[in-house]
Amino acid sequence: MTGLNWLEFADRLKYFFDCREWVVWEYYRNSGNVEKKSGNELVGELDKIMETELGKFLIKIKNYPVIGEEGSYEKSSKWPPKEKNFWLVDPIDGTHNFLGENPNFGSIVALIENREVVFGAIYIFAEHRLGVSGQLYFAGRDSGARKFSRDGLLTSLTVSGIREIKDATFLVEGVSKTVVRSRFIQRIWKKTKRFYKGLSSSVALAKIANGGNATLSADILVMRGNKPWDSLAGALIVEEAGGIVTSSDGKPYSLKNYSNLIYTNKILHPKILALR
Repeated sequence: MTGLNWLEFADRLKYFFDCREWVVWEYYRNSGNVEKKSGNELVGELDKIMETELGKFLIKIKNYPVIGEEGSYEKSSKWPPKEKNFWLVDPIDGTHNFLGENPNFGSIVALIENREVVFGAIYIFAEHRLGVSGQLYFAGRDSGARKFSRDGLLTSLTVSGIREIKDATFLVEGVSKTVVRSRFIQRIWKKTKRFYKGLSSSVALAKIANGGNATLSADILVMRGNKPWDSLAGALIVEEAGGIVTSSDGKPYSLKNYSNLIYTNKILHPKILALR
C-alpha cells in the first residue's frame, strides 16, 4: 500500500530535520514558553512548532492524519484511533532533558498502515555527544534497518550479539522515577554489567538498534508506561535490525501492546523473560 521508497523517504526526512537543527539549538539555549500537561509531563514551545512543521511535511508524503504527542491524540478519546492509516510523531522526545539542556533527546516518526507499523525513524540531534554514530535511524517493514551519519553515510543496523545477561548493558525508560523499583527490572539490573536510565526513548532505542556497531551501544532496553509515539517506531527499527520486541509475557508489540516492552536480541530474550 505504501508505494514509498523507504531510502528516498528517509533521505528526505533527514533533510527536513537537518534544516531545522539551528532552530532546535536556539530553543535548547532559550526554551521559550513551557506548559504543564497531565501528571508531570511538560510541553515546550519547540514541541508545538516542530509538530506543526513535521505534520505539514508528512502529509505531503502521504495524506494521512498526523497523530502527535502535542496535538491530535490529546483531542481523541481512545487509542488506537479509528483510522487504519496515520502518521505517529513525537516531535521532541525527551522534553525534560531538552529543557534542562541535557542532549539526550530526539524526534520520532512512525507510519501506520492497516494498523501495522510499516516505517519508523528516529533523529538524534546531538549524536556526536552521546556515543551513537548515526543521526537518522530508520527501518521499513521487511526491508531491514539502516542509519544515516551526519555526513550522509548509509550503514546497516544490527542489534548486539551479546549472549549472556552478565555481559549486557541494560537501559530502562519509563514515565515514573519509581520504575526501577519493579522487581522484574531489579532482577535484570542485578545480573547485568552496566545499567543506565533516563536517556530518553529516542536515544535508548538508537543504542539498542545500533548494538552490533558501536562501543557505546546497549543490549537490553525495558520501557515501562510509555506512549505509542515513544515506543512503536523504535520497535520496528529494532526488529528490522534483527532484534525482538515483546511485552514481558512474550506477546509481540502492536498498536494495543506498546506500553511495557522489552527490546533486545533473540539470544537474551528468553533469558530475560525467565526472570519475570
